[in-house]
Amino acid sequence: MNGKIKVFLAVFLVSILGCFTSVFADSTSGNYVPENNYSSNLVANYKLDETTGTNCIDSVHNNANYNGTYNGTTGGNDSNENYRSFNGSSDYISFSNSIVPVGEKTIKFKLKMSGNPYYNSAVLDNAEDSFGNKGITIYVTTDGKIQADFLNGQSSWADTMCMESNKKVCDNKWHTVVLTWDGTTNKDGIKWYIDDLVNPDSTFTSKYTMSGNATNSLMIGRSNNDNYKYYFQGALKDIEIYNTVVKYDSVKTGITLNKSTDSIPVGSEDLLTATISPDNVTDKSVNWSSSNAAIATVDSNGKVKAVGVGAATITATTVDGQTATCTINVTSQGEIRELLTIKMVDGSLEKYDLSKDELNDFVNWVYNRADGIGKAYYVFTVKPTDPYTTDIHTVFFDKIVSYEIQQYTKQ
Repeated sequence: MNGKIKVFLAVFLVSILGCFTSVFADSTSGNYVPENNYSSNLVANYKLDETTGTNCIDSVHNNANYNGTYNGTTGGNDSNENYRSFNGSSDYISFSNSIVPVGEKTIKFKLKMSGNPYYNSAVLDNAEDSFGNKGITIYVTTDGKIQADFLNGQSSWADTMCMESNKKVCDNKWHTVVLTWDGTTNKDGIKWYIDDLVNPDSTFTSKYTMSGNATNSLMIGRSNNDNYKYYFQGALKDIEIYNTVVKYDSVKTGITLNKSTDSIPVGSEDLLTATISPDNVTDKSVNWSSSNAAIATVDSNGKVKAVGVGAATITATTVDGQTATCTINVTSQGEIRELLTIKMVDGSLEKYDLSKDELNDFVNWVYNRADGIGKAYYVFTVKPTDPYTTDIHTVFFDKIVSYEIQQYTKQ
């Protein structure tokens, strides 16, 4: 992406009609499952969920030919899913070969960017985006759209297939992006999908097929051109590369929580866990909300904190709008009670359930009486049993052998 940055917009307007034909469709969010089992077509899968080390693992092969190396980047977690963050100036992932298939292919990934990049922001590149090179470059444009450039050794940008999405993605939200190409010049053989994996965001007709391997090894988060390095600034996760066109069906998501009701005291925390079905849906992210944040709050991971006495409803919502709820009953922190057991000289045990103040009164009486101060007896007023309205116990100091105190919390 060297000289292209300076002249691309002008050249693009001139060459766009000769480069491809396009059709745009509205994009809507939802949840999806693959139409078939494409596991045998999965070339590489980079979850970008490593929390230590510099090795970027391909979960398909996990060997040196497919694994990458983190150069900078930092790990993060959002809604219980790990991702990789790129700083836009020096972070990238390098590989030892081109990885992406030459012909028929699907490239799927999730990204989040907070604003339009100042320069084109490279997602992945094995072509270098220079004349005479071969391969593919995917990047986010300065107007916040996704673009793919296919290079097949052309000598001018007019001969390069430049395929831009309709939808913008730089809104600080996660987007699922899919690029498919059947490898032919068939009408609408190349498709962009953004969030809606059934209805294409845009379609293109290729005017040639690719011949020969890509010029460069794959890079994620940076362009391959050492003279003009354009970095990705944002977050990436779940990069999947296939050697066929992957198609998806829309499904209605099911969601359940590990609890439907919960009771916790003020100041305490508890964790709600959401289970999404079917298991192979493309997006298992959940949005958490509370009906009354003055009673209970919930974070993006389902952690509930009890704030005030009362009841609140915690709702978990899937990307396609399915919900599950849990009623949180927040109680007071509980009263500290003291269980006093007095052993008398005749061997009997007298037990009293007291407040902290009531216990202090008794203990002070004992200490004072031991010094000859105060009355010779102590009176306990306890909760009466039916049919009585009062219940008064009198304990004489000289009848006490010992006493024991046990503390507990009464909810």
